[in-house]
Amino acid sequence: MLIVDQAWLERRRACHGQLPRAAAKGGRRMLPGELPAAQLEAPRGGAIRLRCGATVAATLAAAREARLGVCCPLDEVAHELARRAALQDVRNGFWTRVRDDASGFIYARAAKCLNRYVMDRDAGQLRLELEKAGLSGGALTAVVEWTVAAVAAADQKTADLGTPLSEEDIEVGAHPKDNAAMQFKVSGKPVAALEKPVYAKLVERYTGPEEERDAAVLWVALRYDRLTAGRSGLQDAIPPPVMDVLARRLAVSGEIFASPLNCLSPVFCSLYPDSDCVFGSVGDAFRFAPTEGSFEANPPFTESLLTKMAAHFLALLDASEARREKQAAAEGGDEGDGARPLAFTIIIPEWTDPIPAAVEAVRASRHLRADFTVPKAEHAYCDGLTGGPTPPFLRNTLVLVLMNSGAAAVWGGTARLEAFRAELVEVWAAVPQLEQGGGGRPLKRRRVA
Repeated sequence: MLIVDQAWLERRRACHGQLPRAAAKGGRRMLPGELPAAQLEAPRGGAIRLRCGATVAATLAAAREARLGVCCPLDEVAHELARRAALQDVRNGFWTRVRDDASGFIYARAAKCLNRYVMDRDAGQLRLELEKAGLSGGALTAVVEWTVAAVAAADQKTADLGTPLSEEDIEVGAHPKDNAAMQFKVSGKPVAALEKPVYAKLVERYTGPEEERDAAVLWVALRYDRLTAGRSGLQDAIPPPVMDVLARRLAVSGEIFASPLNCLSPVFCSLYPDSDCVFGSVGDAFRFAPTEGSFEANPPFTESLLTKMAAHFLALLDASEARREKQAAAEGGDEGDGARPLAFTIIIPEWTDPIPAAVEAVRASRHLRADFTVPKAEHAYCDGLTGGPTPPFLRNTLVLVLMNSGAAAVWGGTARLEAFRAELVEVWAAVPQLEQGGGGRPLKRRRVA
């Protein structure tokens, strides 16, 4: 069952003024109360659940169906472009104030602080981040207050969806300055670019109406560009050969933390289910509750998110074991559907000083079946924005495999898991890495402007 967080919907409505128009409604925008009643219900707990079958495939089909008649990619592209222009004005003003109040303040840190606030709207976290970067006293208070007011004004300014667009307004063609990229133009003006392999993957995975394809791809490109703000590390993923090992050895068929840009599996969880579902997303990672299957998790590297992820996975595995034990007791030893295999393979950097609470919780769990590292500097990740390699990873990568008893019977066991570990380390070490520049520093990853 796919669940869309109610708070996320409310933030989206606040930014949009109202939900986008739908073709089925004769071209006018749908109001929040007009969400398709046949597909949505509001249960206890403040979530909206999409009615669907028990399988992941049914979940994905329901997500795509629910999107039709609610989201208009053309309207969303118009809104993203209007929002980009408004936020650029905010960034310019933010940087001017920070630069005036704190000499030596690093621009990249300033951009990170602002981008996080734009996503989370947490003024307290913004203050903490700016304090870490060197602001204090009255200057800190002034910058925080100005940023909160400026972002709110930008939201108000872009409450309307912007200049209406048609399919003819969007052009996609070869990038005039980069043979390896595709360029998007809106009304003749360049607005985004994607590397050809990434663009080809999105086109291949797209399952929505054909006439909306270019707008849907551009919507994703604009959204994730705003999220990453040019920092491609946020879209790094494990390399395809490594995913092949996971699929072959552990039957991994889904990714818990991914996007349409960097996904490698048939289905994945992502930040934006409304735009991403036509490319294979089954929604929010923490609202995805499979009862069987094998999944890979390479989450953003923040401790609070890791803690939440570990609790979610362990709860799902505990629930699966409880079902197995209940059915075995009720049916005289026959475990029935309760023995369905469920597994999660977690891939994260290895932190040792201190060890994250999430890692300690996983290691203390009865569901842990494998725990090993991939040596630092001997492996690299895949750049989700370019489809190419990254520099060598300068920290060990930790691999933790969680399985219920059903999965352990199918994919576990000492010999099988040791063969999995050996092959994964060997294959990952053979993946090409981005060359090192002078002085041992990695060459800058190319990103199309």
